This record gives sequence, structure tokens and C-alpha cells, in this order.
Amino acid sequence: MKAFLTTTLTGFAGILIWGFLLINGAQHIGTSPEVPSEITTDTLSVEELQQLGDETADPSAEPAENPDEQLPTPEGTSEVSPDGTAENTAKDTSVTTEPLAEPGAIRPVEPETFASPLTDGATPLERVEGPADKVVEPVKKEKPVLIPRPNTVNAGTLTSGKRTMILTGLVPTDIERQCPDASGQQWPCGVVARTSLRLFLRNRSVNCDLAGEEGAGEEGTGEVATTCRLGERDIGEWLVENGWAEAEKGSAFEKLGQEAKAARRGLYGDDPRRAATPVTTDTTEP
Repeated sequence: MKAFLTTTLTGFAGILIWGFLLINGAQHIGTSPEVPSEITTDTLSVEELQQLGDETADPSAEPAENPDEQLPTPEGTSEVSPDGTAENTAKDTSVTTEPLAEPGAIRPVEPETFASPLTDGATPLERVEGPADKVVEPVKKEKPVLIPRPNTVNAGTLTSGKRTMILTGLVPTDIERQCPDASGQQWPCGVVARTSLRLFLRNRSVNCDLAGEEGAGEEGTGEVATTCRLGERDIGEWLVENGWAEAEKGSAFEKLGQEAKAARRGLYGDDPRRAATPVTTDTTEP
């Protein structure tokens, strides 16, 4: 019993001593002259606040390069505008993704098919002939071919062997054609037109533009529309200019034909056999 009482008293004594030490330490800290027990911003000056901040700052932290630089405002915070209203400065960083275009209808495409799957405005596929499918015919280039001493059928048609050459740009004058003179009397203008062309050619050779096939010259056969020249003079142009053939509508000789008609030359004038002047005045040598 005596030992129990001794242990109990000793425990109470230890507790009392421990409590005394705690109270004494708290009073010592609260009354320390170095740090005031109550520190508020109302009781400290600017210099004291700066000094207190320097003492409590982390000595390992580097000083800011520009003390006046304003720290960035955290997202989601508010700033007070000059008029006293609060503005939310938080930025919406969410990105709204919208499709670039509405997808069109899609048609199924077989793996071995090479085609676009889009069906909007699509048309059935067509086979296009390629170089291997299309046979290109060689172009037969026309070249001057010498026709020796052609025969004159009429004013606009020449022959050589079995080849007949019809001059282009004009309407050949039929040898049976009759034309009225100033008095209304008819004269055989078709025959006179052929005679005028014969006198112009004087049995000389001419050059005609013919395709480069075999027999294009004197030995050729059939009819062909072409341009023939006596030297550098276009025979068809000479006929229309002198009025011995009418210009084909829309041809390059149409203006010459109008001028010949206005001047009453050839078919549009009087019978030249009654005049003292020769039938043809063009004696230019080729």
C-alpha cells in the first residue's frame, strides 16, 4: 500500500512540473522583446514592413530583376477596373473543334476499283481512249507540185492527164454562160473568160498545192480543190480580180470580186472582142 501511494504521488508531481514548464515557456515566448505578440499592418510603417519582409524572406531565393514588374494574374481571378466594377480576367482555354465541311454521301468502292468514293455530282465513269487505243492518221501535208502545161477547161478549172484541179476561192465560169452588155445585148462571156485564162497561162507550167500522195502530179487521178500559181501569181486571184470568175461567198477573193463588178470588168462589162484593147493586160512573166 505504501509503495502504491509513493508511485501515485510521484506521477502527480511529474505532471505538475511538466505543466509548469509549458506555461512558463509560453509566457516567455509571448513576452519576447524581439518579436511583438501582436503584429498588424496598421501598427507598422512602410520601412518596418519592408524590414520584416527582408528578415522572413528565403535567403536562397534570387531577387527579382524588376521589383516594379507586376506578377501575372492567375486564371479565374478578377481585377477591379477604374470605374469600380470587377472584371473577370480568366481566359477560356477550351478549343471548340468544328468539322471543316459536311461529309457527302459515300458510295462503296471495291478494293480493286480506282475511283473517287464521293457521289455528290458524280457521273458514270466513261472510258477515254488513250494513245494506245487511238490510231492517229498521218497528216498529208500539201506541197507545191509542178503541173506542166495544164489544159484550161473553163475560167476556174484546169486538167493535167487524169487529174482535174478546181481553183479554190471562186466559182468556175461555165463556158455556156451569156452576159449582157451595156445595151442589153448578150455575149458569150463564158467562152471569152476561158480564152482570157488561156492567154494568161500561154501554155506554161503551173504549181498547184497537192497532197503528198503518190501520183499527185500529172499522173494523179480524180478531182481536187486546190490553189495553183503561175510563178508567184495566184491564178484564182487573177481571175476574180479581172472579173472572169465570181468570188466564192466568204472567200478571200470576195472584196476583189466586188471591185471588179463595180468597175464593170470581165463578166460585168461589154464584150472585149469589140474593143481595140487586148483581152488580157496581165503579161507578167513567172
